[in-house]
Amino acid sequence: MPRRKQKYNEKQATNPQRFAWKQKSRHKTFASADAKRNKLKEEGEEHVKVRRCGPEGTQFKVVVGNSLEKKTPKNKKGKKKEKKDESK
Repeated sequence: MPRRKQKYNEKQATNPQRFAWKQKSRHKTFASADAKRNKLKEEGEEHVKVRRCGPEGTQFKVVVGNSLEKKTPKNKKGKKKEKKDESK
């Protein structure tokens, strides 16, 4: 089957960022990083990961994700119209 070619005016959909990840600690072994991750999960953190880091991936870091809330866009034009309609 031929691949579907993307047209020049089509935009490729992007996935929105759902979490802001912050580093909690850095460890030399995976076992110690895993222990820290399990401790954080017991304390109530939901989104906890262990990631490789450092030179050539020799260290491990524990990161915690905080969810990002979507802000509602402000529609100034729509608000003005609503105010005018209410006053009539």
